[in-house]
Amino acid sequence: MNHQSEHGERPENGWTCVPPRITGRKRKSILDTNQFSPFRYGRWLLPTCAITEFLNAIADWIRTGTPGALVYAHSRFGKTSAIAYLKEIVNSHLGLNWPIFSVTCAEKRGERASAYFMHFLEDICFVAPSNGRLAERRQAVLNTIEASCIHRKVKNFILFVDDVQWMTESQWGYMLDIYNQLERRGLQPLIILVGQEEVKDQPGLLKGTSQWPVLGRFMQEVYAFRGVQSANDLKRFLRAYDDDSAVFDSKNRSLTQIALPKAFKNGLRLKSLSSEVWYGLVDAREERMPGMPLVSFPMPVISAGMLGTLAQISGLDKPTFRPDREHFKRGFLTRGGGLLAVDYDEAKP
Repeated sequence: MNHQSEHGERPENGWTCVPPRITGRKRKSILDTNQFSPFRYGRWLLPTCAITEFLNAIADWIRTGTPGALVYAHSRFGKTSAIAYLKEIVNSHLGLNWPIFSVTCAEKRGERASAYFMHFLEDICFVAPSNGRLAERRQAVLNTIEASCIHRKVKNFILFVDDVQWMTESQWGYMLDIYNQLERRGLQPLIILVGQEEVKDQPGLLKGTSQWPVLGRFMQEVYAFRGVQSANDLKRFLRAYDDDSAVFDSKNRSLTQIALPKAFKNGLRLKSLSSEVWYGLVDAREERMPGMPLVSFPMPVISAGMLGTLAQISGLDKPTFRPDREHFKRGFLTRGGGLLAVDYDEAKP
């Protein structure tokens, strides 16, 4: 398992996060710009639309002192990649210096408290003890988080908890215990719970149970992490492909320029083709699932399809070349076809 520490070690999976475009003037905060959620190009993480909205929500929760929020979306909408990206950029773009951790709930993890705290330690540390009593593991979790705050001279930290749809009633209790103990130590957590569509009903399910205090701690806000819903969403996303401020190769070229250097030099920009991309995506979806209503496309579909398109059309490059709807349709079917054959209708926020 790869981990990222709060002290600036190597990013998760060895990826490098691409910063927002920097102009000659002072860079605006991401809160004031149209930046976007991550798709993978080689070992790069690019920003996308849903990520900016997620980041804006986090900024609001920080400003209002919200202790916890519940974030949900359909499976395969890019939530886990979003967490990895946000861990890299939240501090720099919101002007913070907070420790940021993430833990993952696993479907097959047992409910025993000792195992829970060991897995928690594995997620927030590079090395976690393979043995030890419950009290020692619990104390190690608390001490690790507190030490990170002391190191940064802050009282606040952010904890992302991924795949919370697998959490049991007992595990909610363990999480509440961690929260309460850290609060007693003078720390102020922001707990961001992230899970699949069904977790939006979790607040109602917890009412009347012994874990009802979880509602006041972790679920003061409920937020829908959405996908691409229009050509305008795509226009904002496609700017990342045309952006030449990020270094993608030794020649400092943008993704569009790498795939289509001659057309790019002659003025081609993918952001101007948002309608062609959108209708190519719609056509590919219709071919995979005829008659299925369209609500929202997950970012993995868009990312895979765009990479497939660029790979296919790179050999057609010339100054006057302009990819059309059919080019993008073939790209989405080639690289994103499997994900297109999924009913995302329930993902409507």
